[in-house]
Amino acid sequence: MKKLAALLNQAGVINPLLILLAIAGVIIFILIAQTAPFTGKQETLYPKPTAEAAGKGHRKTQGTLTVLPNPVAAGAQFTISGTGFFPNERVVVNITGQWGDFLTTDSNGAFSYTRSLQQPWTYTINAYQERNNKSVLMATTTITVQ
Repeated sequence: MKKLAALLNQAGVINPLLILLAIAGVIIFILIAQTAPFTGKQETLYPKPTAEAAGKGHRKTQGTLTVLPNPVAAGAQFTISGTGFFPNERVVVNITGQWGDFLTTDSNGAFSYTRSLQQPWTYTINAYQERNNKSVLMATTTITVQ
């Protein structure tokens, strides 16, 4: 009873400072609760990292590129296929000396498209995807045009 009496002033009213502190506490609680990262989120807060980010390896690439047929005659069509990429995201495929081709992977992280090259040469094909605002090399291969 003595503690309660200490909180009350002579008129029997709780100290206004305690009321202000209680109101401030409730407001801070509401603000924190509304900005909680779990509110209305369908995905996890921290997605599963890639093997490289998790420290389980230092692979430079994590996808696979296949070129068929290889080698190919100059001017003939060939197919570039990629697997093991991040699903439903943009891929940039660069062939030595050519403009980059922009593609989107399917829900399995795969893509395929047809190209042709006119000049005989052994070309390097690199496929990139964006990770953390950086262009990351996902796969590389070569094709020989005869």
